[in-house]
Amino acid sequence: METFLSEDGFFSHGLEGEVISRAGHTSERISALIGGDQMIGDDEQYAVAMTLLAGELGIPARVVMGFYPAEEQEGAAEFTATGDNIHAWVEVNFKGFGWVQFDPTPPEDQVPNDQSTKPRADPKPQVLQPPPPPQEPADLPPTLPDDRESDDESLNIAGIIAMILAIGGISLAVIALLASPFIVIGAWKASRRRSRRSAERTADRISGGWDELTDRAVDYGARLEPGATRGEEAALVASSLSVPVVTTLAEKADADVFGPSDPTQEEVDAFWKQVDEIVVGLGSNVGFWKRMKARLSVRSLMDGSGVSNGLRTLKDAATARIRREPGTIENSTSEAPESETS
Repeated sequence: METFLSEDGFFSHGLEGEVISRAGHTSERISALIGGDQMIGDDEQYAVAMTLLAGELGIPARVVMGFYPAEEQEGAAEFTATGDNIHAWVEVNFKGFGWVQFDPTPPEDQVPNDQSTKPRADPKPQVLQPPPPPQEPADLPPTLPDDRESDDESLNIAGIIAMILAIGGISLAVIALLASPFIVIGAWKASRRRSRRSAERTADRISGGWDELTDRAVDYGARLEPGATRGEEAALVASSLSVPVVTTLAEKADADVFGPSDPTQEEVDAFWKQVDEIVVGLGSNVGFWKRMKARLSVRSLMDGSGVSNGLRTLKDAATARIRREPGTIENSTSEAPESETS
């Protein structure tokens, strides 16, 4: 029985990477081990199977469980037992000898090649067989598909995806590059607004609010003269942008800045609220593109600088020269008598 089980059976714990082998030693599991096409199991199933076979023949046998030390620990006085060391075997009681050990479990390297390992041969009596009939020409197996086409398709898809990502990255970089000046302009204006709103003295916050209003007016096309007073600036803004309320706001700014005491924070908040309302009104009176042009304008950022004054001087000189050119409306009248005389 030991030889039958250990030589004709195959070993497997049923772990990952091994041939399927169910655990346990129920009667159904042992029947499947013995009655299947092939015997596959570990020491638990083989020890129980041999004990049951011996019992069927009236041989006293028992299953014993214990630990086998590892090879490097054999002969040592003690060793550490783990789940990897536990095993099962069979002991048979012989009169005059006692319980003798048997191990019906196949070696661990005795494994089937795959799940379809051929079953053990079942020899039958030899009988004279008739000659085999003529064989038909063998059908050749179908040609295996060429995987290179699928590989090429995978490479093409990967290349398309990489190209799309590259184009998307380049597009984002171009957009970021084109948008960077506008981002810088917006951040610059926001920074000036914060510094004006959070000035140390409340009077300076009032002055900053007026400067914020005139900057937005300049962005919308108002042309203010350098060194003009708030009243003069208010008159220019009111006439060019049709915002008469700025005159009253300029008078309030002068009163708060030049008054006998600094304005309160409540007065500062109220003044800035009026400034924001006027700025919103400037945008509501024009179209979308003019609002965008005003937001992206650098006139207010450059107003009063040397570059701005130089550009304004060049523009005024060019305008004056155009007016003096022959053929213009202003010069045609004065030159007509002279041309008639000639």
